[in-house]
Amino acid sequence: TPTGPSVITDILPAHFTGSDIRVRDDDAPLAHVATAWETVELTHADSPATMVMQAMLGSFDQSLHGAVHSGANMISVLAGYNEREYPLAQSAMTFNTQYSDTGLFGVYYVAELDNIYECHWAVM
Repeated sequence: TPTGPSVITDILPAHFTGSDIRVRDDDAPLAHVATAWETVELTHADSPATMVMQAMLGSFDQSLHGAVHSGANMISVLAGYNEREYPLAQSAMTFNTQYSDTGLFGVYYVAELDNIYECHWAVM
């Protein structure tokens, strides 16, 4: 049985506040980077579209050598289909997290420190 006040008020949707957290460690061999954008909530009519975008962009890991032939340009560039003909990231994945009043869509990747700028260029 729920407890609390007898009158329950409507809760306004959360206000999205973009933020940037950077923890720099030049001695670490790899950088773990996530970039995300606000999207729609789970019950929104466009929610399935963000799920399809996540599936279309996909993910990869270094053990998947065929990732350079991915249909998603971002994944193929990160996996090694680029000017250097070398993988820019060790792994990458898109994510789509939806809540009752907002959502986040983004890309998480792991890369060597020398490749961060090129990786981010491919993501953006």
